[in-house]
Amino acid sequence: MCKTRLRKFTKRDGYTEKDLLHYAVDHLKSAKILFEKSYELYDSAGYLSHLSIEMILKSMLLHCKGEFPGIHKLDFLLRILKKHISLTRDQKKLIKKLDKFEGLRYPNPKKSIEIGDEDWNEINSFVLFLFDRLPKELQDEFKRIDPTKKGGRILMSKPRSIQHP
Repeated sequence: MCKTRLRKFTKRDGYTEKDLLHYAVDHLKSAKILFEKSYELYDSAGYLSHLSIEMILKSMLLHCKGEFPGIHKLDFLLRILKKHISLTRDQKKLIKKLDKFEGLRYPNPKKSIEIGDEDWNEINSFVLFLFDRLPKELQDEFKRIDPTKKGGRILMSKPRSIQHP
């Protein structure tokens, strides 16, 4: 088996901490709605929760290290950030659980993943914990996010076309 080199993403590639945080919050808001809506949507809620936390960690890595790796494992990203974030035993257990949620993207019936509405409170608390550990500059950047602009584009609502019979 050949080893592949891990791709690194940088500001030179066009990534910004502010955009990553914006995506993180939007994924988290969507996850919350899905958790509240119906058990049928929990897989998507779990996947978006994982993605939200991944974006927060990658924002911190971009800020602290100038780059982030093209990997989705939260545990791996947190190990890189060990100087900046210290986890409790319960938080480490949560990360193991959340890392499984990444697998909800392509669910495998042979490896079912448990998820339920009770997961939301732990996820939300952990995100608040991470936001408290963001460097002050990132917290300030986050406060200046313009919700109408995201990822280099303008978000807007357009009237739907009227369908005539």
